[in-house]
Amino acid sequence: MWQTFKRLLLLQAKMLEIRYVTWIKRREIARAYRERAPLSAIVNFWTSHARAIAVVGGLIVVALVLCAVAPIAVHSITSAAKTLKHAFASGAKRPHSQQPAVAQSPAPTPPEPKPQQTAAPVPQVAAAAVTAQPPPAPSPEGEEPFPEQMLYCIVANKATKQLYFLAREGEGGPWRVVEQCPAVMGRNEGQKQVAGDRRTPEGTYFVIGRKDGWELSAIYGPVAYVLNYPNEEDRRAGRTGEGIWIHGMPEDSSRMVTHGCIVLHNDYLLALSKYLKLGIGTPVVIVDKNDIGHPEQVPDFPTLERRRIQILTEYRKRQEDFAGMLVRWKRAWETKDIETYASFYDRSHFEGGGLSWSAWREKKLKTFEMYSTIGISLDKIRVVDFSESTAVVIFLQLYESDVSKKQNAKKLSLVKNGGQWLINREETFSNEEFFL
Repeated sequence: MWQTFKRLLLLQAKMLEIRYVTWIKRREIARAYRERAPLSAIVNFWTSHARAIAVVGGLIVVALVLCAVAPIAVHSITSAAKTLKHAFASGAKRPHSQQPAVAQSPAPTPPEPKPQQTAAPVPQVAAAAVTAQPPPAPSPEGEEPFPEQMLYCIVANKATKQLYFLAREGEGGPWRVVEQCPAVMGRNEGQKQVAGDRRTPEGTYFVIGRKDGWELSAIYGPVAYVLNYPNEEDRRAGRTGEGIWIHGMPEDSSRMVTHGCIVLHNDYLLALSKYLKLGIGTPVVIVDKNDIGHPEQVPDFPTLERRRIQILTEYRKRQEDFAGMLVRWKRAWETKDIETYASFYDRSHFEGGGLSWSAWREKKLKTFEMYSTIGISLDKIRVVDFSESTAVVIFLQLYESDVSKKQNAKKLSLVKNGGQWLINREETFSNEEFFL
């Protein structure tokens, strides 16, 4: 601050000097033309410039005073700042017994600790009809993607366009409706028979996959759960079709019918997804009744338990099979064995990063030539969708070469061809999306 003020004073002094020099020059010029200036000219000069002279004189006086006083003021402010800083530092280090005394009121009696609740809070969604507290949410990410015991069940009624989320607190506990919400069903009534008939199927199904927003079109909302339609009963009855999901909707959607899926408002769906997580093995019972009265009495839970075990057994087997396949796939990649590497791909229909198989192969060959060493590490392999002939696997991948290192999440879409699973689509996405 003082330096800025000093510069201003010097500027004003320089301006005064210029004005004084200019005045002296004028006088010398006047003498050159007249030996002596008349007295009237001198009087006129001082009269016409009286105000300017007074202002300049005042500025000179003020500048002189400030030059004398300012150093003292700056020194005082600096000293005061140092004193305050020292006082604060001393106060921060002062032990409790040395703190300044203050008037104290009696300490309030601490409240009795509340008993810890075992039930997780109910999902807060608009207009939800909640009848009971849901059980705790499933285990955190990184553990088994589904509970060992069947804790959740979904009942959907086509007639009333309602979906009920049932839960229990543990094996043998009573089933209760913990969430009820409106649902949008297929455009046409009746049991689904063939692909494209725009009917929602009726029967007992299980969740066999989950799709998140980063891999969905906006029309499906933030998440979708894939059902195992057609199930064994449907195939025996000759029913066809596929792609029956429970999913969300666009934010501005007001549609009242679907092509066969069960659609929920995004708030309801996200609330349920916090409990279902990956959702594999969750039973979904779809009925078409005018009034079901007590939804918890609709499912045949012993039968659901047995069939769920079959679903989970198949899921775990798929998980092991695909994990083994990926180990062999990465080994061929690491050893730059292009022929073995190519045997894992559906070369007729493959797409990866916008490239066909031939372009993808050429790209791999160039990287094989570029790097002397390649190392691949795979972690958290997870099957997120599977059916008789298709599957989707996601995992975290660490790619290391002699010149670079990169980590990301990867998604492989597979098809079954002649008894062999082949990769027909390969995509990368962010690690953050992997843990959504």
